[in-house]
This record gives sequence, C-alpha cells and structure tokens, in this order.
Amino acid sequence: MMITCKQIAKKMADQKLHEVPTFQRWWMKLHIKMCVVCGSYQQDAEKFQQAESKFAELEEEYGSKLDADFKQKLKDKLRETCKEDNI
Repeated sequence: MMITCKQIAKKMADQKLHEVPTFQRWWMKLHIKMCVVCGSYQQDAEKFQQAESKFAELEEEYGSKLDADFKQKLKDKLRETCKEDNI
C-alpha cells in the first residue's frame, strides 16, 4: 500500500490521523519517519499546534486584561515570527 505525501499532509492538516485504520496508520508513520519532507512538515505542524494552544491559554488568562490594539499587535508579531521560522 503506497501512501502519498499529499494524503499524509491532508490527514495531518485535518488532524484525523487517529481515524485511519491501524495498518494504514502504521504505513503513514513509517512514511513520515522515512520521508524528509513529511517529517519536517509534521514537526512544523506540531510546533504550530503547541504555539496555538499556548496562545489560547494566554488569551484566556490575560485576554480580558489587554486592550484590543495590543492584542492585535501581539497576533501580528506571532504571525510574523511564524513566517520567519517557516511554521
């Protein structure tokens, strides 16, 4: 069974790897480990998800205390940093 990079990227982007049958998931994990492009994509996606989660936590904790202008500047800076890091 050949799994393409495109199929793996779609599943990772949709966060639906857990819905894939076990045998196919095994092949996908093997592909990700062997494919430089998919491995890099997975690492970047994980970093982005962690940053997104942390941002959501901070926004929940401090969001009501920050003025709208500062929040927008912070979001813009995060987006800029992610683009610079190719995340």
